[in-house]
Amino acid sequence: MTLRQFIEAAVAAEVAAYRGRQRAKHRFNWLSLPTLEARLAEGNASFGRQPTPPVIDQEVAIQAALDAVSDGVVLVSVDGRPVLDPDLEIPAELQSTVRFIKLVSQRGL
Repeated sequence: MTLRQFIEAAVAAEVAAYRGRQRAKHRFNWLSLPTLEARLAEGNASFGRQPTPPVIDQEVAIQAALDAVSDGVVLVSVDGRPVLDPDLEIPAELQSTVRFIKLVSQRGL
């Protein structure tokens, strides 16, 4: 598997999970009084119309992730070894650890 294929699969999974959370969050649920009281106590009850969540275009998200890796904004390591070329096979196994490291600039350093 190449790093590009891995990123495509990872982003697709994240987009699917986001869409699932948004569907569950915006589904209308009838609340019993005890459930409503419990949610109010947690500060987790909302009423009325909720803002529409942004629509995520999976292909745009994949391209943004690939661009971030190509531009050096995000570094990828597999089992502690950096992977710089998205088209090379990554030496990953079932037990491998893949890390995405986002670089940010710091002022005053």
